[in-house]
This record gives sequence, C-alpha cells and structure tokens, in this order.
Amino acid sequence: MKYKNLHDINTYQCHRNEVYLGGKDEDGKDFTIVFNTIELLEWLDTPHMKEQAIKYIEEMRLIDEEEERSECCGAEFQPDSDLCPECKEHTGREI
Repeated sequence: MKYKNLHDINTYQCHRNEVYLGGKDEDGKDFTIVFNTIELLEWLDTPHMKEQAIKYIEEMRLIDEEEERSECCGAEFQPDSDLCPECKEHTGREI
C-alpha cells in the first residue's frame, strides 16, 4: 500500500460525482486526490470532524493565552482588560 500526505491544500473542485482536492505532497510536489462524491459523503463523519476541530482550536487558544501570560508576571487577567493586573504590562491580548 502506498501512503501519501496532502499538505497545503489549495484546490477544491466538485464536478459530476467527483471531488478533487489538490495541494502539495510530502516532497513539495503538486498532488491531487479524486474522490467519489457519494462515497466520500457516506464515509466522512463531519459532526465528529467539527467537534475535533473545535477541540483543537480551543487547545491552541489556551496555549496562546499561556504564552501571553509568560510575557509578563503571569497573573490572572481581568476579563475586560488587556493589561496584567500585577505588572500593568500590555499583553497584546485582544478582548
């Protein structure tokens, strides 16, 4: 069995009963994969995919917040302020 990775997805097309996804493979070469549309829709568990994507985004947001705290003294922020309550440094955090 041959395994390929599709990175940097930059092309999407749906025509008749085919879905095309194009991007770069693991070697940086152009790569396109073609799916049967009906089979793809039957196989994909989009509610689960959305749940996992939301979980990932929330985890990345928490990591970003931790990195912001490390830029100052690490005190807990007030919900309506982007200044650290202890050292009064601007954290760059958007409200």
